[in-house]
Amino acid sequence: MERRILVVEDSPTQAAVLVRLLREQGFEVVHVEDGQAALDYLKQDTRHCLDLVVSDVVMPKVDGFQLCQAIRDDPDWENLPVVLLTGLSEPDEIIKGMECRCDNFILKPYEPHRLILRLNSLLGKRRREVMEEQQEELTHASAVMAGGSSPMPGSKDSTAGGKGIPIRFAGKMHYIDSNRQQILDLLLSVLEETYVEGRRLQAEHAQSLRSGREARSLRRLLAAQLQTHQDGALIVDSGGTVVYANSAAAAVFGLLEDQLQDRRLELPLSDGAEVEAEVPHADGTSVRVRLSVSDVLWEGKNQHFVSLHVM
Repeated sequence: MERRILVVEDSPTQAAVLVRLLREQGFEVVHVEDGQAALDYLKQDTRHCLDLVVSDVVMPKVDGFQLCQAIRDDPDWENLPVVLLTGLSEPDEIIKGMECRCDNFILKPYEPHRLILRLNSLLGKRRREVMEEQQEELTHASAVMAGGSSPMPGSKDSTAGGKGIPIRFAGKMHYIDSNRQQILDLLLSVLEETYVEGRRLQAEHAQSLRSGREARSLRRLLAAQLQTHQDGALIVDSGGTVVYANSAAAAVFGLLEDQLQDRRLELPLSDGAEVEAEVPHADGTSVRVRLSVSDVLWEGKNQHFVSLHVM
């Protein structure tokens, strides 16, 4: 079955390029010209046939951030993946993306193959989430029928009843009403886009636009989020040597965090790789994980982010 993507873009030229690219990759595409038109379309799609939204940020009437927030506030569409196309000209756009709970940023101008890779990754992630939610519902229903009890499905990391997750960025404190996984995914997409932009600028012998205080704040923010991340998270150099590991990753290997750092691992490190693998545990056994890789800029160097989800 074809996956349907809603493209929200007010520039006819850019819309035509994006729509053609997506259709060439086998997607069914619907195009609207602004955020208000997108909301009108969602109201009419009572069959919920849409799989993902790709939207420009700067648009008349309703911009990309407002559109994403409206989608998150609609119980019928709150889990619909939203990707925002942006120039990331201001650091505050990162915070706005967290506040409206968008899934990914794609930096304009984008590389077509990277855009398709990112969209396929999001769609695959969403399919796995739906399967997990269905399994949770079945488990809960079975427990209720048996006269027992189990946690209600959907009770994941949440900020309900509080001010939100505290985030300090560029010298200011923000409270983000989102879950930590979504914040982490968004920050990783920003770092990946920063890596690609930095590589392009280096090729042109230009100074990177992502250096300075905001970039350092972003890295510190990501490191703080990684420490609270439930999945294992590694930063690995091109030779496979670990330069950063969170506590969850150390637990997967049965080591302390400082024991895992500087250790060389045999891992698939191609950007976009997503495979199931066996990793060695310190007790001599192995742990089966779902491993995904993306390129990031870490402490001024091109590195690999490796996520480890225990199966």
